[in-house]
Amino acid sequence: MTNRFYFFLAGILLLNISISAQVCDTDAPSPEAQKEYFLNLPKVKNTKFSSVDMVLAPLTVHIIRDASGNGGITLEELNTALDRLNEQYIPAGIRFYTCGINYIDNDNLNEFEKDDDRNEAATYLVANTFNLFIADTYTSGGSSSCGFAYYPNTSSWDMSVLKTSCVVDGTTLEHELGHAFNLRHTHQGNGSELVARPGSGNSYNCDTDGDGFCDTPADPNVTGWPIDGLTCEVTNSLNETDANGALFTPDSKNIMSYSPYKYCRSLFTAEQYAMMNYTIKTHADWTKMTCASALYVDFDLSDIVAVQGQSVTLDNQSTGEGITYAWTIAGADIANSSNRDPVVVFSAAGNYDVTLLATNASGFESVTKTIKVIALKSIPFNEDFASGASSLDEYGTEIMSESTLGVDAPSGKTDNGLYLIGANSSSPPYYIRAQSGEKPFLSNPRFNSKFVIAGLDASTFTDLSLTFDSKQLYKYNPSYGNFRVLVNGESISSTYTVESDGEEIWNEYTFDLSAYDRTIFSVTLEANTKYDATGINFDNINISGVEDTISFTADVLSLATCEEVVFTGIGNAPVTNYSWDFGDNAVPASAVGLGPHTVTYKVIGNKTITLDGDQGSFSKTKTDYISITTGVDHEPALDISINDGLPICSGTALEFTAASENIGTASIEWFVDNVKEFTGNPFTLSNITAEVKVVAKVTSNDICAVNQSEVVSNEITVDVDLCTGVDDLNSDFLIYPNPTSGIVFIAAGNIESISVNNVLGSIVLTQGKSDNIDLSTFPKGVYTISVNTGNGVLVKQIIKK
Repeated sequence: MTNRFYFFLAGILLLNISISAQVCDTDAPSPEAQKEYFLNLPKVKNTKFSSVDMVLAPLTVHIIRDASGNGGITLEELNTALDRLNEQYIPAGIRFYTCGINYIDNDNLNEFEKDDDRNEAATYLVANTFNLFIADTYTSGGSSSCGFAYYPNTSSWDMSVLKTSCVVDGTTLEHELGHAFNLRHTHQGNGSELVARPGSGNSYNCDTDGDGFCDTPADPNVTGWPIDGLTCEVTNSLNETDANGALFTPDSKNIMSYSPYKYCRSLFTAEQYAMMNYTIKTHADWTKMTCASALYVDFDLSDIVAVQGQSVTLDNQSTGEGITYAWTIAGADIANSSNRDPVVVFSAAGNYDVTLLATNASGFESVTKTIKVIALKSIPFNEDFASGASSLDEYGTEIMSESTLGVDAPSGKTDNGLYLIGANSSSPPYYIRAQSGEKPFLSNPRFNSKFVIAGLDASTFTDLSLTFDSKQLYKYNPSYGNFRVLVNGESISSTYTVESDGEEIWNEYTFDLSAYDRTIFSVTLEANTKYDATGINFDNINISGVEDTISFTADVLSLATCEEVVFTGIGNAPVTNYSWDFGDNAVPASAVGLGPHTVTYKVIGNKTITLDGDQGSFSKTKTDYISITTGVDHEPALDISINDGLPICSGTALEFTAASENIGTASIEWFVDNVKEFTGNPFTLSNITAEVKVVAKVTSNDICAVNQSEVVSNEITVDVDLCTGVDDLNSDFLIYPNPTSGIVFIAAGNIESISVNNVLGSIVLTQGKSDNIDLSTFPKGVYTISVNTGNGVLVKQIIKK
């Protein structure tokens, strides 16, 4: 590697820093430890774990002060550092808690020299806990440094010694405990790791060299390299290359790097998290950890706020040995539980009391908290804070020790508005130096505050986007603040720095949320202020998108009975199964599939149509969408005619024919003296020797019939005559037309009188000599005409239509 020494010196002059103060003082792992480390790496990388399945890591914190009890880290500073530590380690499934705090008032240890004092510090070790010693000064070989930790399997490994200022500022605590969980520096090997990664087509050794992780870039040690104090990007200005000639592009944001800006060190990678989780679960030095302290009981939600109908974890933060748990949970689907961290669903918005009772050999303790459950929020979503401070009732909020938030009129662009602000503090311990990326929110946690819009129900929306107005909360000067946007707790934006020269300088921000289409999600606005009395304003928050819909069209909206209408489904919803209801008196009444579907209606009136998708997931109803305005008289009817006149001569046959209307395809049934004889049309009854009663019946299936019910014809009684002296078979006798609609002509000799009988045998017309009769005013049906001649009576049947 060319000119490394000169490059190193140039970097020192450029950054004007003391390199010795930045270098981690943890001893290099032994060759034996390195061999075991690389042997275990394949198992580590294949291990699946969940960050929800927490393993508790007990810390005994030894706060070293001078002999008079002066100095030392304050409890507030310690708690802030431990909060920051947990924020980084929770994704690894690790939560630290203090098993005990021990004060050591010792001038010698308070000016800690590694080689001289670590054996004395070891006399204070509390077994089966990780011992964290914090002293006001720390040197190693006479040079100032931040401290050290031991790798597992090292003598007196379960301890770390750190300088107070390094615990308070930056992520040195996170770095040193990374070693305790078997993480190497990203520059392990000092440049022997190749730049190439799997899948690049080039030779690589990231799984057998360096820190062993292929998701951390090859790092030849960035100490002394030019690093942008705002973006934390490393500049390889001397074109340093690996053994294959590939340019190094190390990452100064990794917590295990030697980035000179400690606030740049803000992240672990997935493989680093996997190693830490593997270590705490499998390494004997960690699995032996217990805490013999008194029982401590507490819990919180896994999310900042609970949402009705959505699962949330009751995050148990209790500590102690041999604990059993008893939960009482009002308003949830699970009223009681003995699980450590039960997952519950609250079915309705409101405030619900949750009690955790923890019991072990030392006794029992309980804690009750009121959980706020908020309702799902529909899309499009709008919030302009017009209702003032009460607006916050529908949201989740979180503030840290040096921050606050609220709603008031001076904050609003239009009426009221939200403010996230730093609180009063005369000498804040942190300042935001970097103005982009994740760093402001890690390096200045006391001034962080969050506004959470939870339960945004976009399950039927796509192309989602977020817009809002924002400006600096201008108090006394343009001291800047920062904000970022998170969805489901993950940052989706860079960090925006807001700094204005006046009080009402607003900007609109827009964010693409399409990655969360058709989901239920939360949006968080997180702000971090530089110091006391500065902040960020937000107003006119809007989340919108394109709604998933199903609908339908018809090719005609107004028609008559039995005319056809064609329905076709339309829409953009992701529907697999469609089902139709075509409304009253529709044929067919229903159908499946998007269509087209052809439908007719039997009855006049307005029809309401419904298209359902995936059993109610999507639905569209159009009320009175189709109008059936007119219809044909489709009342079923049935009449009988015979092929001869009555009475008939004994022993003859008679053919019966049914004339029907509006019966569809139904079949006609024939009954003789109430006994069914035949189905079909016509029907012949042979060898009639006595009077009989013949009836035709049919049940209409005409889809356009107003009344699809059984229809019975007027019965016909067949009279029988012996035919002696009666010339009723006169071949000259003729009645026409038959059927008729009015005038009937009669051809016969010597007509003396005419009578007409209906099917019931009643005389409905009589007249004298004539060769015609008028039936135009008569109801339609079958009639018998009797013509009296000088030679007898001639009889014929006629159909009036």
